[in-house]
Amino acid sequence: MKKFDIQNERVPRSRVGWEVAAATREMTVGHGTVRIQRNGDFHSVVTILENYDGTWRKTHGMDDVPMYKVQNYGLKSYPDAATMAASGDVEKKNPDDTDFTDIWELTQRLAAPDSPEKFAWLRANLALPEIANYTAHTVVTRRWDTGSRNFYMVKNPQTLRWQVLAWDFDLVFNNGADGTGPFLTPRIDRPGIWQNLFKMPDFRAMHFRRVRTLHDRFLVGNGLVERYDELTAGHASDLNLDYQKWGGISPTTARSNFVAGVQERRREIANGTTSGIIPTSQSATAAPVINEIQAVPGATTPEYLEVYNPGTTGLDISDWSIPAIGLSQLVPGTVVPPQGYLVWSNDDAKLVSAFGGDFIAGGVFSGDLADTGEEVAVLDGTRVADSVTYATTSPWPGPSGPSLELKDPALDNSVGSNWAFSTDPRRGTAGMRNSVFVTQPPTSTIVFAMGSSWKWYPWAAPNQYWKSPTFIDSAWKTGAGPLGFRSTQKTTINTAVGRYCYYFRKTFDIGTGTRTGVTLRLRRDDGAVIYVNGKEVARSNMPAGTITHTTRAKSDVLPGKQGTTYSIALPVSAFRNGSNTIAVEVHQFTATATSDLFFDASLIVKP
Repeated sequence: MKKFDIQNERVPRSRVGWEVAAATREMTVGHGTVRIQRNGDFHSVVTILENYDGTWRKTHGMDDVPMYKVQNYGLKSYPDAATMAASGDVEKKNPDDTDFTDIWELTQRLAAPDSPEKFAWLRANLALPEIANYTAHTVVTRRWDTGSRNFYMVKNPQTLRWQVLAWDFDLVFNNGADGTGPFLTPRIDRPGIWQNLFKMPDFRAMHFRRVRTLHDRFLVGNGLVERYDELTAGHASDLNLDYQKWGGISPTTARSNFVAGVQERRREIANGTTSGIIPTSQSATAAPVINEIQAVPGATTPEYLEVYNPGTTGLDISDWSIPAIGLSQLVPGTVVPPQGYLVWSNDDAKLVSAFGGDFIAGGVFSGDLADTGEEVAVLDGTRVADSVTYATTSPWPGPSGPSLELKDPALDNSVGSNWAFSTDPRRGTAGMRNSVFVTQPPTSTIVFAMGSSWKWYPWAAPNQYWKSPTFIDSAWKTGAGPLGFRSTQKTTINTAVGRYCYYFRKTFDIGTGTRTGVTLRLRRDDGAVIYVNGKEVARSNMPAGTITHTTRAKSDVLPGKQGTTYSIALPVSAFRNGSNTIAVEVHQFTATATSDLFFDASLIVKP
């Protein structure tokens, strides 16, 4: 340690936070508790923190990569790199120059209008597994003051993708005293990196699966409180001296606050699980499918290995291993998105150049995929989660440059005849569905999914035509589901107390062709009335008779049940080919200061 900071934090909660981050294998700084004497007399008890300085960077192999400290809304938009450098919002730590072009380009991408191209760039230029680990431990410790500051942006030395390092754990486990709600994600109420990442369904799935993993590791049992007590025990008398001299919160009260903070994290994550935001604990038999192998690449394509997750929630394979390619421990945050792909390569730049990078990359490997075949196993400890022994002789395809692609992830990938050479002109399909996959006729189509965008009315009650397809809703606000307040919503809407009814609408294209069934999957707290193209088609937990903006729902939704999904069959005749409008009014059972609201929906069409 060459340089260090001093934090006026007598109790060890910040050290517990740092230890949680370090235990996830995030790169962190050294820390400790120190008694300070001044002129021979007791002065104080403080926490010292190592800096991310040149000594630290050299030790961690980061002495040759860009590194910036973000503070004061530092990843907002700036007109040019020089303005950003002069603002002081971002402090450059390495290299020692005034060129902010690289970090400025990142802020420009973050500030750009949402588009497939924007999110493809983010997937290709951010180390998403490492960032998912960071966001997850941020949630588990409730490190709430990190929305626009208190973190470092640094380029991964192996891939040169941006990743995030934590800074400042002094306000963790605060029992929700920060007023930021359930805090199941870092703060996304301000433009910047977090708001963008949590618009990406694959990253959201990675984050919430990793939150579950870290919850089960750190919040189940009493380990955090026991560690707090261990760190306190060696300094108990000094802590009391510090309290007697400087006042503030007593050591006893500080411990009680910490215990309450741990309990609050358990409670909010449990609520997020009940509402369907956070998945339940991962099965001990969960496994990815080895889906594509490129062992004999051309000059412009790297060797790579791809796995597929057939499940409906993220699959956390952090700390697993793939010995054949030299990966003895997968990076923390390695989560395969649901029904999605994750790719490792021996050259990340070539991988992005060849395939565009619009997928989750797991990093680079140092091993070699044998040209003539070998066993490739994905190991969870000693458990073989999946294994393929590929070859160049029958029934496997013969030697060739294209990648080996599994014809269908549902097939037995240990059988050579279930594989074929890629027919894609790029000689592979890293991070996407295989070119040799035979598409089966869909049994149903998701027209819009949970978490999609809705218009919502920010005032008391719209006029009677609000549900009509021709109604002009340009003055309405827009937000992604779930929408609501005082719940586990993604978009917080008007929280004015005293209303019984809130209004939402969406225009969408249902396509053409025959429809034999239409199902609305609805999450509502407390009741709802649904209209399609201006006509009422269904009610949920609402009374019979005329509905007005003062009509109450039939019953209250119990705490933790807001995420319950109700499947409602809608009349096929209500829909027409092409554009349709769905309108939903959500009613409260009570309209008091303790009221909450929750709404989201998806529409599924059966051909």
